[in-house]
Amino acid sequence: MVRNTLSSTHLVEAEELPMSTTTPPRAARGTGRSSAWAAGLALFSGVVMAVVGVNQVLLGISALLHDDVYVEAPDYAYRLDLTAWGWVHLVFGLLLVLTGIVVVRGLAWARGWGSGW
Repeated sequence: MVRNTLSSTHLVEAEELPMSTTTPPRAARGTGRSSAWAAGLALFSGVVMAVVGVNQVLLGISALLHDDVYVEAPDYAYRLDLTAWGWVHLVFGLLLVLTGIVVVRGLAWARGWGSGW
């Protein structure tokens, strides 16, 4: 790019200016009102996930240790015994607790995983 300058008598060709290769900086992350709402909702959802996960872990432990706590219905749609359901609740509860903790910590992949994309 060439910049023209006007001298007192005539137009003079000046030196060639280099083109800029840097991009302007983006706005800082986490600024503004909408990001405060997003952070608050992420905190809320992470805490809810952790609490529900703890509940599921306790239900799973209960089903594993005391099979007689829950009564099986005669026309049971799923053919799993209570021990199998206990393991399912325990595993998914632990995953939910871990996901909730990581969402509260603010990792982006956990927010996507926790919200189900």
